[in-house]
Amino acid sequence: MIGLGKWKGEVDTPVMSGSATVDIYDKGGEYAFDVEIEGMKKLPKFSVYDIVEGEDSLSGKATIKVMGGIHAEISVKFTGEKKDRFEGYIKLPMLGTVPIKNGRRVD
Repeated sequence: MIGLGKWKGEVDTPVMSGSATVDIYDKGGEYAFDVEIEGMKKLPKFSVYDIVEGEDSLSGKATIKVMGGIHAEISVKFTGEKKDRFEGYIKLPMLGTVPIKNGRRVD
């Protein structure tokens, strides 16, 4: 499994701007994710599925349980000599492609 650990990146959208922290962990051989977004006390429930693991990347789809269910696509590529950085994006309806910038391992 690639990318296990705690990661932080910056996002900027018309509805939210700030840091997002994602903990990627192994849950019985499957990827699992915990997400915190700066300034948001409670996030909507979400599920991530169709995860594809590349040599230095993860991508997948997500359903965010708000407004009847929003579908998103997520992709990150791990970079740096120690694979301790990442770049990526999330594609959201009505917002388009939102880059995730300054991604770094924080654990």
